[in-house]
Amino acid sequence: MKDISSFDERERMFLAGCIKNIIMADRHFDDEEMNELDQLLGDMNFPDYEESLEDFESEIQDSDSFWKMAETIDNEDTQDLVLEILYDLSMQNGLAEPAENKLISKLQTIWNV
Repeated sequence: MKDISSFDERERMFLAGCIKNIIMADRHFDDEEMNELDQLLGDMNFPDYEESLEDFESEIQDSDSFWKMAETIDNEDTQDLVLEILYDLSMQNGLAEPAENKLISKLQTIWNV
């Protein structure tokens, strides 16, 4: 699976925010999705997801600050892994939601992937 133990604090914080955005794209979050998220976080070696998400939400106030943070994620391996994780999350229920595709596509553009 995708191990993020090499991510620094900022990269973990950004990933936590991206995961939340992907999960909430359909404005619906049920127990099954919660169980899948818990499994994914364990597989990724992301035990501090909640803390990283809290840090993300404290720092990121709007979409402009989100995209500015995205620009600071400049490690190509990190970028690739973030995109892979988001893609996998978006495909868990079959087809990706338009908002999920938009997020992934914009990250690809920012990171020139």
